[in-house]
Amino acid sequence: LGQIAYIVLYIGKSFIQGLLEGSAALALIPSMATKLATSSINAVIAIVISIPLSIIIRKALTKSKLLD
Repeated sequence: LGQIAYIVLYIGKSFIQGLLEGSAALALIPSMATKLATSSINAVIAIVISIPLSIIIRKALTKSKLLD
């Protein structure tokens, strides 16, 4: 859910920034599509990596008695 919120805010900011800089709305669509694709791939990779990483870290913290 956090990744989706980030992507929506990032794309929205970029779109508004483009409009304020004087670009036409239709001219911004290819740029927004590229940013959406890149951010989505990044989100999937981050989620896929974070789950096993959190399991590994949790086991290490439990073993060292830093996590109850």
